[in-house]
Amino acid sequence: MARDKGRRRWRKRVLINLILICLALLGVFYGFRRAWIAPLPGVRLEMAYPIREEGDFGPESAYQLLLLAIAEPEETPPPEAAEPIWPNGFWTEALTRLKTQPWPQPAPGADSPWTTAQVADLERVLAFYRPRFAILDRALAAPDPQMPTMRTAGGPFLRYFSPAMRLGQALVLSAHCRAAGGDVAGAYGDLARAARLGNLITRGVPVVNALLGRALLLDSCETAWLLACRYDGPSDVLRHAASDYLACADAVLPVAETMRAEAQFVLDSVASAQGSLPAQFDLELMLGIADWQPSRTTLR
Repeated sequence: MARDKGRRRWRKRVLINLILICLALLGVFYGFRRAWIAPLPGVRLEMAYPIREEGDFGPESAYQLLLLAIAEPEETPPPEAAEPIWPNGFWTEALTRLKTQPWPQPAPGADSPWTTAQVADLERVLAFYRPRFAILDRALAAPDPQMPTMRTAGGPFLRYFSPAMRLGQALVLSAHCRAAGGDVAGAYGDLARAARLGNLITRGVPVVNALLGRALLLDSCETAWLLACRYDGPSDVLRHAASDYLACADAVLPVAETMRAEAQFVLDSVASAQGSLPAQFDLELMLGIADWQPSRTTLR
């Protein structure tokens, strides 16, 4: 019951944010209906990446493997801690506390900021998510790692937004645990997974995907710096971790591509809304985008 309520809350928040983003963009288009909408010389409006539909992805694609990694098995639902154990919620409180407190010992003492129940909860969450990391590795290693292009509000995005975020947060938890146990290389391996997961999510390309993907990447980078300051690690492990982050940086989706996709999202949303309106209400004409055609230039 609690899980269903939480899921409904997340979906409601996502939908509200999507509606607000759409309204803001439509307001911008409506308020600045001038010749600037036609692209300037050398400016490209068409997406560099092809538009991908959900049906374009096979069972061994990065997208389908990611869905497999975040799927909730009916027989063992994700662990949920009782409110008295985590007054501010498990993920928020655990991740915030780990920024200032190291990973707890299996049997915390009386002076420990962690309780025995909290330690048991942390271990239970890791036991649930760690078997999924191997499936995530397959997703990240898949050729041409892409996601369905988000073209209208809702769609496949709602299927993976919250679970993918939780998987990224579980990788951060796992990194803290491994580093405290002396497995520094394994810790940075988990954080590299989280960063690459963030890059994969951005391939859905509109702003909401970019925000989630960059949040996962930022959490990974901040945790890597924190662990480097908190625990001693071999120089070769640190060099390898730095190399992983540089590779992730090279694979980050350009912000310009996110903006192009967001513009395409608006056009698709307008076209979708137009289909449910009487013929006399021409949204494209009202918004001044009837003649807006993507540029054929190649500048990126």
